[in-house]
Amino acid sequence: MGKLRRFLYILYVLAGTAALLLLLAPWYGPWQEQARACLQRIPNTRLASPLFWSNLYWGGLVCALAISAVGLLVILIRAITAPSKRKTVQIALVEGGAITMGTDAIASQLRHILDEEGSCETVKVRVDTHGRDRVRIHASLRPYQAQSVAELGDELMVLLYARLNEFTGGAVESIALNFLPAFDQAAYEPAHQDDSYEAELYDSDEPQGAEPRELPEPEPVAQPESQEVTLTGSALRASERGDA
Repeated sequence: MGKLRRFLYILYVLAGTAALLLLLAPWYGPWQEQARACLQRIPNTRLASPLFWSNLYWGGLVCALAISAVGLLVILIRAITAPSKRKTVQIALVEGGAITMGTDAIASQLRHILDEEGSCETVKVRVDTHGRDRVRIHASLRPYQAQSVAELGDELMVLLYARLNEFTGGAVESIALNFLPAFDQAAYEPAHQDDSYEAELYDSDEPQGAEPRELPEPEPVAQPESQEVTLTGSALRASERGDA
């Protein structure tokens, strides 16, 4: 959600709440008499400036109702004009009908492709239809080992575009890959100690059966922090056009 949309949502909720409170104030709350006087524009001795408070009350009420009305109108228009989310996509036209495929089948095929590739676990897949014959795919992946996300993302993008377009008849419009932190940092951990290190625990001059002497532990290697990285298909298509 963008900042502007978030601000408008907050403004709409606050305006609706203020309008409700101003309308209920003459009958509920500690200022019933004053609110009723402002609502009816009746002079009230408890108000220092009756006309000022009356104008302030009506001005706030009108503004709050106007913002609430505009927000309700926008919600109504979006409810009427927003397209329904399709669960199927048309992949081919045949004589007398059309061949369609469910979005669940496309998501399942993507998981199958990534399982065969074997470098990442598929955490979440979302397939959105765009029109009757196009889909947009969003996938969250978690690499099994720490590695270059740029190289891995480029390889997976090429693989997924080729396999999924073959599977859907070219219905894939875009693919977005979101890389989560890897399961472990095995590539950055120190290698396992060999037998030579264990042999150093015993001094050749000491008699057999002696207790091994203690050696300092090897210093751990700092592991890099993993961050979420998102790749989209637009960069891949741009690079392909540049190569062409």
